[in-house]
Amino acid sequence: MNVVLLLVFVYQTLATSNDPCGSFYNYACRENNQGRDDDTGHVAKRKELREKVSEAVATEMPSFEEGFNAIIARRSDLRENVFREAHCPNEQTTPCDSYNFVMQEMSQYCKTKILNRYAMGPESHRKKKFISISAYNLFETDEEIQSLITTTANRIDQNLVPVEQRNFVKNTVFPDIRETMKSILQDLPESPQKQEILRRLDTVKINTPNCRISTSILDLHAAYEPVNYSISMCLSMLFHNDSLFSITYVLAHELAHSIDPVNSDIRTHETFSGLTQCLSRPRNMDIARNQVAMGEAFSDWMANEVMARMTQRNGHPLNRNTNEMALGLANAFPFCEFSNHHDQVRTEPGARHPIERDRIELITTQPKLRDRMGCTNTAQQTYCPLNGLPENSENPPPLEGSGVAQ
Repeated sequence: MNVVLLLVFVYQTLATSNDPCGSFYNYACRENNQGRDDDTGHVAKRKELREKVSEAVATEMPSFEEGFNAIIARRSDLRENVFREAHCPNEQTTPCDSYNFVMQEMSQYCKTKILNRYAMGPESHRKKKFISISAYNLFETDEEIQSLITTTANRIDQNLVPVEQRNFVKNTVFPDIRETMKSILQDLPESPQKQEILRRLDTVKINTPNCRISTSILDLHAAYEPVNYSISMCLSMLFHNDSLFSITYVLAHELAHSIDPVNSDIRTHETFSGLTQCLSRPRNMDIARNQVAMGEAFSDWMANEVMARMTQRNGHPLNRNTNEMALGLANAFPFCEFSNHHDQVRTEPGARHPIERDRIELITTQPKLRDRMGCTNTAQQTYCPLNGLPENSENPPPLEGSGVAQ
């Protein structure tokens, strides 16, 4: 009997995992679902990313070596320093064997600086015992050598994330997200606060830097910076993603931080109080009284609404068939592979994010997204409209005040 029950449980688990209308968390985080091509692109796995970086670095190394050798040939101060480190005779006019070895070491040291920029090399180049630290310090502080390293890395960046892709995100995708979000917020009751919220969205800018978070282009990262009202969509994020679903979700989430009840410098808590009370319910994100996590929950909700509006438009790139829609939404929150905390309870006061399971399930709580996937069953979470549920719904106490992100 126990064996039969076990087989039934396994069957139900597998069936649920393959059904986006069941547990969307299980569906999205299966290896064969998140990361798959959704016809707008895909979310790359680490192995694929490392292969791409290795190819891009290998392509640029001949050019780097040519530039390095040209600098050495032109700079007598660098050559003399290496002669001293190699203990070549002063009267010698041609390099001795140890000179060649030391120069190879210094060249490798500079290459390692480039590799470390992509988390592809050792944390530090191993210094040979007969080379003093002064040689490394000279190369480390030399503007021409460091400029060559930076220029080489920028060419690698260009290979990995072409300027055309960055411009498409900045000039086409982001303006579309902004206008869509503003159209959603038109459903707010008329008030001076509503107009201030709409004006704030218009002030937010976007840039696509190589953020160097953890010195790795393999790290996913995007952030809203309240000090200058800007979004940094790091090259690492664009390198991972060419899925328009994922890029749209991440950018919409970050844009929403400019008006969320926690991070915004304009007081939006009262305006969105009905929505935040609904999101904090145990049936939803279960983060009552957690002021910090509420900012993330709000931004997740807004990103889902933006995608829902876009999928309804005829001819929009996110208007896909049922299967592509499911795969696209699985790619939208692209952190299955990179997080080890899917089931970790993070509802204590001060926790920054709700747990990943709840955040992923929230995606298919949105009725329009469920409809586009052909779902007819009841969602695992309760859908929260912009202005909140009716007053007689079960709501927790409101959050206490709002704050500005540091």
